[in-house]
Parts: sequence; structure tokens; C-alpha cells
Amino acid sequence: MPQLTSAKPATRLGKPAKSQLKEFDVLPESAGIPIALWVTLSGRSRSSIYRDIERGVLSPFKIGGSVRLRVAECRQLLRGV
Repeated sequence: MPQLTSAKPATRLGKPAKSQLKEFDVLPESAGIPIALWVTLSGRSRSSIYRDIERGVLSPFKIGGSVRLRVAECRQLLRGV
């Protein structure tokens, strides 16, 4: 019976680096952050973030194949505005 092997070890996708967390405070309002970083900062699930996008609470944009969220919008949500 052939044995199945994986070329890559399993990794957790979307986990932001500590450097990204530290940089959030100094990013300009016009910058974009990956959804994975917003999941960590907000403490909410990826699914609830996409629901916010569907309701128009967040307006994502793409850079290449990567979906980004505007820092200004994220900061407003963190402040509770």
C-alpha cells in the first residue's frame, strides 16, 4: 500500500507576525492590513469580519490577490466610533 506524504509540513495560515501587531499603531490611516491581522486585533472570527464587509461596516480592497482592510476603519471600530 503506498504511503501518502506531504511535501510541506502543516502550518497555520493567516497568523500575523508580532512585528505586524507592533506596526499597527504607527501605520498611516490610508494603509491596508490583512484580514488575519484584524482578526487578531479585534478578537473576532474571520467569518464575522466577512459579515461586517457584507454589511458595509468595512470596505476591503485588493492588492494583487490579497484582501486588505483600511487602517482608518479598523481604528474607528477599535475606538467604538
